[in-house]
Amino acid sequence: FGICVVFAATQLLENILGDTYWNKLISYTFSFLATVYWIDFLSLGLLRRNKTVGRLYRPIFLFFNAISLGFIYRPFLQIISTNVNRWKAGLFLIILFFASSLSAYMSLRNIFHWPNIFDTRPFKATERGYSSDNYYLDRIHDDSRVIRACIQSDFIKDNYVRVFIPYRSEYAEYISKEGKQTFSEIVTVYLNDSPPINIKWLEYNRSNASQTGIIGYLPITNLSEGENEITIKIKGQTYRDESDDKLVIPFWKE
Repeated sequence: FGICVVFAATQLLENILGDTYWNKLISYTFSFLATVYWIDFLSLGLLRRNKTVGRLYRPIFLFFNAISLGFIYRPFLQIISTNVNRWKAGLFLIILFFASSLSAYMSLRNIFHWPNIFDTRPFKATERGYSSDNYYLDRIHDDSRVIRACIQSDFIKDNYVRVFIPYRSEYAEYISKEGKQTFSEIVTVYLNDSPPINIKWLEYNRSNASQTGIIGYLPITNLSEGENEITIKIKGQTYRDESDDKLVIPFWKE
């Protein structure tokens, strides 16, 4: 659970800070210091044995020992390391660390949408596009956060498609680069093969999920029944394993 907390803190820091140079530097520094802490952990306090290094390392140790809940389990591990052969104790800690890291990864993978490193399927499911429950508001809980964008449903009887796009902190860099003033100005939406659609965006807050973004309404009265798709492009963003610069959401008009 302590490793879960550190993994989650690292991921949340990356999500909150975004993609600018200084934010990346802070995020990478945090990850590096976390790695230093785990090295000291696996080496049974190697960095704390040297007085000079120990003084410099102490603030790092105290911080990560707190957020990884080391104050709970470290006394028990110290009993093992002082009463068992050092090499055996070290091997035990390495096995414990990697087993805990694997458990933390499996626990957090779906939450943070990490790739499945154990997926042994080398081929795509289909040559066509991709769809997900996360694209449709009626498929997710009210208190669940929309990852990239969503519409109201995959089957639509309404005369309008409602598009919601969350405003993530990382978008600020691209708004600035493009010399724009608002998030909506770096968003482009297409309906099937149409030219870019001029949408009158509104700021929208999903209160149950504490999520802010923009919402727009696309008229679809002239669309034929059956399969259609909305394509969303956001400046600087890629999707589906960083291989595509657009997000395609299919829907069926009834």
